[in-house]
Amino acid sequence: WVNLQDIWEEPLTDTQRLHTNIFAVDGDDNGNGDVKCLNGDVCTLEMTVDEPGGVEACLRVKTGGTQYDDGYLDVFVNTGDGSGYVEVTQSDVKHDQNSVVVEKCYSGGLVGVQVMNSD
Repeated sequence: WVNLQDIWEEPLTDTQRLHTNIFAVDGDDNGNGDVKCLNGDVCTLEMTVDEPGGVEACLRVKTGGTQYDDGYLDVFVNTGDGSGYVEVTQSDVKHDQNSVVVEKCYSGGLVGVQVMNSD
């Protein structure tokens, strides 16, 4: 299973961040974390801002540093451009512990992020 250490969207000011720490994403039911996405489910984190569009959002997804925090992870983003959720990772790549899976900023913001681990 994979524990995500940081997922954030930078809202209207650069001093505020929305963090989701210890987010377990697993293909079976034995993941541990504050928030769990288990059994190969696709889980969605929705972002909301007061003023749509034009707000830069940055996303960083990083695996944890403890045993079993490595693994496969699919990450999809929805920028609100009409394309829906688009995969930003390669699903066949196994990520090591403490590795950055995604680190990217989106100039028009993010509507949502989906994560999944089917392994």
